[in-house]
Amino acid sequence: MFERGRRDRDETPRELFAQGVPHMTAMRQYFTSDCYFLSAVGSIAETNPTVLVKLITTEGAGTYVVRFPGQPAVRVSAPTDSEIATYTAAKDGVWLSVLQKAYAAVRIRMEPKEAATLQPLDSVGFRTGNTAVMELFTGHASRAIRLGA
Repeated sequence: MFERGRRDRDETPRELFAQGVPHMTAMRQYFTSDCYFLSAVGSIAETNPTVLVKLITTEGAGTYVVRFPGQPAVRVSAPTDSEIATYTAAKDGVWLSVLQKAYAAVRIRMEPKEAATLQPLDSVGFRTGNTAVMELFTGHASRAIRLGA
């Protein structure tokens, strides 16, 4: 795991969108349980990546602002080397890490009774999934459909 983390840290371009727009094929999930988040982001990256580009703006050195529809703006710092090595990342820039940090801040605010963590990204990767993630990206209501075993 350490070697994989070091490789990710070294191979991840530090530009926001190193290839102009995000690509679903560049996304990598490793040991965190954030598939619910990645499926929402990946579907947008595959069908209309400019939606993701419009969500994030750069605000000075090492700070980004993410504006999810209908939510207050979220300021996050650039992903650290340890965040890139530990959590889900994209091989075409830091956009996925920035989105995930912003989503973590919103999720903590929206679910204050859930278990607290000192590391916001843990709230994305080590808590159960949430259908509200698609609502956050699109501004449209969603619903969960529970399928039987």
